[in-house]
Amino acid sequence: MSVAAEGAPQDNFAIAKDYLVQHAKRRDRLYLQRAYRIARDLPEKAITVSGEQMRTAKLRLLLEILKGVHTEIDPKFKPETPPSSYPRLPPEASDLDMGVHPSAISDPIIRQKYIDAREENRKAIEAYLTELDLREWQREILELLSSLLERRFSGKERTEGEKVIKSAKLDSAIEAELLNGKR
Repeated sequence: MSVAAEGAPQDNFAIAKDYLVQHAKRRDRLYLQRAYRIARDLPEKAITVSGEQMRTAKLRLLLEILKGVHTEIDPKFKPETPPSSYPRLPPEASDLDMGVHPSAISDPIIRQKYIDAREENRKAIEAYLTELDLREWQREILELLSSLLERRFSGKERTEGEKVIKSAKLDSAIEAELLNGKR
């Protein structure tokens, strides 16, 4: 059961919107994640939020979250080039095995270089995994949006969904994917 399941849909919608505001102010991805968890579980029935049907409000909210996730993604990321599992040893310690504990390096200057290289490598691995997670999350949101469009914006409601998507000012490739129903 999600956080959103406990309150009224209108209250949960307001909470999710507030999390988006907090994300914009603080650039903390945790707020984006919280908004998504709530938005994902909002009902799509004929409830109104600020004079708008919940399905449309949910669509707008998910599109805002998608934009937030998209801005977090590094466009230069290359998933086919992951960082090394271990940092390179300083040339002065090339006689040691990769992955050796820093305490095995007796020279304090060389040891510190290696400690610094380990920290840089740890950060590179963390950034790589974060990028993979963001791209997977973006794909999940796109699938949820596609499903919402198919279920709640089919037939004569399709135009309404398309207008909401076009007004969201998404990346052109993402907008085309949603409008053309390609996954």
